[in-house]
Amino acid sequence: MPEPGRAGDAFAAAGFSLVASEAELDRIFGPGVGAAVAALSRAVRARTLDCAGRTITPGFIDIHSHSDWLLLLEDAAERVGPFLQQGVTTLVGGNCGFSPAPVTERSR
Repeated sequence: MPEPGRAGDAFAAAGFSLVASEAELDRIFGPGVGAAVAALSRAVRARTLDCAGRTITPGFIDIHSHSDWLLLLEDAAERVGPFLQQGVTTLVGGNCGFSPAPVTERSR
């Protein structure tokens, strides 16, 4: 069980594992992925956040924002920034039957 107040308490208390072995990651994502994730984990582990009294969640999925049109703009990174600041890590596009896809040479 994680130390009290650290990320993952709620998941661990509910019986969910937040840890996958290097072998499991290699099996799921391909050879070498487990070692890469382990190295990143060691680097990140040096910094601990006190999350007591907070809710820890994975990234949110925005299923209907029409944000796929933002990706074609020259300042797309600036326009997508607020989504990231609100915890959105996945944007679903084309769900109204139209989209800027397919990609053309002009939109690359």
